[in-house]
Amino acid sequence: MAPACVSDERAVAVSVERVWKVCLDVQALPKVCAGFVDAVEVEGNGGPGTIHIMKLNPAADAGSLFKTKVVVCDSAAHVLKSEVLEVKSKVENLKSHSTETKLEATGDASCVAKLKVEYELEDGGSLSPEQEKMIVDGYFGMLQMIEAYLVAHPADPGTIYTMKLNPAMAPACVSDEHAVAVSAERLWKTFMDASVMPKACAGLVDDIVVEGNGGPGTIYTMKLNPAAGVGSTYKTRVTVCDGAAHVLKSEVLEAESSVGKLKSHSTETKLEATGDASCVAKLKVEYELEDGGSLSPEKEKIIVDGYYGMLKMIEDYLVAHPNEYA
Repeated sequence: MAPACVSDERAVAVSVERVWKVCLDVQALPKVCAGFVDAVEVEGNGGPGTIHIMKLNPAADAGSLFKTKVVVCDSAAHVLKSEVLEVKSKVENLKSHSTETKLEATGDASCVAKLKVEYELEDGGSLSPEQEKMIVDGYFGMLQMIEAYLVAHPADPGTIYTMKLNPAMAPACVSDEHAVAVSAERLWKTFMDASVMPKACAGLVDDIVVEGNGGPGTIYTMKLNPAAGVGSTYKTRVTVCDGAAHVLKSEVLEAESSVGKLKSHSTETKLEATGDASCVAKLKVEYELEDGGSLSPEKEKIIVDGYYGMLKMIEDYLVAHPNEYA
């Protein structure tokens, strides 16, 4: 069963850039959200994979910890997505829980904050509208505290308004796109049916093990053919699965790399229709090296070509079997 989703948006009387800078500088939250957040610990550089641990004020009655892991941090689009690892829930026992906040400018000193929360309950059900509202109001309550602080301190020169990710430490990103002679819908259906991989990618994928329902948090473990020379296992965890937008994002947990030792590695594939029987596949790969550097263009091309090689096998299979996933 796919995760349930609840979304809402609120107007904010502060520019999108100022709110975004606070989102990036979580160390400022004890000051900005005084009385709610007592301290913040950060494990990482602010990019995907970074762990944030907020120590909450007991008087706030929201539990003692709010622990999250960043899965997407897109400064150009002002989008922050996080997986909630630990939180006190007043509504139900949540099996999984993730948030996405997108800021959109509405003026020089105003913006709108769009929030999307995806969750799964232990029993596979969904919350009541009143319970979903409690979750959303909790997040917007913190946003309102940030807004109030920024309005009260319009010219504060502190680091909470100027802090940016260190470009040398932020994940490197490589992107490309390829035309595919199959409709976006058919190709997306194969993405959702992992069991087809040993058949569609015969000679590369021998078997696949799925832990989850296909939504965020699902882990896929591909057993690779030794003759392919690309290692024995390719293991990923889904962070975003948007069937309406045809976007699939995954964190790579285990893979053999021929380009260097990767500290972290994630992929995003977006399918866009270009005709009734064609589409374009847009790939974005973010990675970090152990030494904090970046790969040469030639090595980045090796990574991209590897993913498109698998996509080409799926395309060939669907062209050869026009009735499957129609």
